[in-house]
Amino acid sequence: MPLLFSSSSRSRRGRKVPIGFGLLALAVTLCIGIEIGVLWSEMMVGSSVQEDGARSSASFPESMPLGQEPDMRNYERERDELKKKVASLQEELAEMKNSLRKETKPNPITTPVPAANIRGSGSREERLHLETLKASIAASESSTPLIGVLVIACRRAQYLDRALTSFTKNRPDATHLPIVVSQDGHDPGVKQLLENSQWSSIVYSMRHEQGHGNGYEKLAQHYGWALGRMTPFLCSEVVFSVQDQAYHVAHAVIILEEDMEIAPDFFNYFLASLPLLKTDPKLYCVSAWNDNGYETAVHDPRMIYRTDFFPGLGWMLTSELWAEVRSRWPSGYWDEFMRRPDVRKGRHCLRPEISRSYTFGEEGQSQGQYFAAHLSRIKLNTDFVDFLSDTARPLRHVENEETFDRWLMNEMSSCVKVTLAAFDGELAGGQGKCFRIEYRDSMYHVFASRFGLMPDEKEGIRRTAYKGVLIFYFQKHRIFLDVNAGVEGL
Repeated sequence: MPLLFSSSSRSRRGRKVPIGFGLLALAVTLCIGIEIGVLWSEMMVGSSVQEDGARSSASFPESMPLGQEPDMRNYERERDELKKKVASLQEELAEMKNSLRKETKPNPITTPVPAANIRGSGSREERLHLETLKASIAASESSTPLIGVLVIACRRAQYLDRALTSFTKNRPDATHLPIVVSQDGHDPGVKQLLENSQWSSIVYSMRHEQGHGNGYEKLAQHYGWALGRMTPFLCSEVVFSVQDQAYHVAHAVIILEEDMEIAPDFFNYFLASLPLLKTDPKLYCVSAWNDNGYETAVHDPRMIYRTDFFPGLGWMLTSELWAEVRSRWPSGYWDEFMRRPDVRKGRHCLRPEISRSYTFGEEGQSQGQYFAAHLSRIKLNTDFVDFLSDTARPLRHVENEETFDRWLMNEMSSCVKVTLAAFDGELAGGQGKCFRIEYRDSMYHVFASRFGLMPDEKEGIRRTAYKGVLIFYFQKHRIFLDVNAGVEGL
């Protein structure tokens, strides 16, 4: 098994040292030193003035200027203020040290501290890996795009084994969809699994020196490091020639995790979506996940939608997006970062009606009651849909924003428009109807509870929503939940 990369930035004692914090601490230390120097100078001047004043008072008690004593008090007052400044700077330094040890979630609106060690070393192994992939593509005599499949792993060896079984079983082409497992830390079970002959010949691997912080922070740091190492896929467009034939590599990476399984048409869906993602400036990701994709809320495996909400959980990004976010990749809560308005920039993601990924990881960051109540209930698609078909063109309605907007308005205009109060009465007329129900922002939680949808929102965007519209099924009826009451268009 090719062990690709292992890297760490450490001090002599073996502990990772944040460079930004070191510079900040140095600056604060210099400020304290300057303030102490000024304080010492002022104290010496004050002492000298006091001595001179005392001598003048003894020799010429009647001729002492009236302003002499107030000047003495000014020096004392300035000395006290300088003491307070030094104490304040010392407190700030202590607070900075303490903040590094806290495990608090950063405000998603603010710019997170960039994660350290994500750029990769450009090592010989990394360069050889790129050459190997180029040679493999050339040998296949195909212009099929190359998409790296990055699997984020840590210490759940049994989960990883199950996940790799699903990934390789449903992968149509090992050459153009190479799997790279990135292990965070040194769990012996995961290491042994990747060295097993079953996987060593068909997947690549690399290892990240685990960072510090809580689980979400370690995960974000690992994500950033691993994406930074996927240089054969996340760099500028590469064109290379073999026997006078040019091969164009459309660089992208699909990100999966060690506790996921995928649908039979997972890779077909991503391969078909890649040209849209590369050419449409209003798209910034493709996801395999539907946050409201419960068994009772989905119906058509062919349907793909645009959404303003970043779903994650099996998603694809391009080199262009990585170039945007690489320098400011967060040190924690990477998914919240991807949902920020200054990252999304009004762009959309593609997402399926029926999920093409499923997470079975009851043990992990999203565990316990949340897994039982939500994640475990998401339906994984079992029917193969050929999204690459030229005749069916199942993605034609999402090719661009204008096309999707027209499609959505046409679909909603053909639905029965009802209020929530009248909805139950309309259900009596059989199955397979289409309803358009308008709602107010402040009342969304009532509608979400009624239909069993996820009630929360991130950065003002509700899960699966597109311009305020949520699309789902309820008792085999198609529902368009629309916030645009009384507004023409979307």
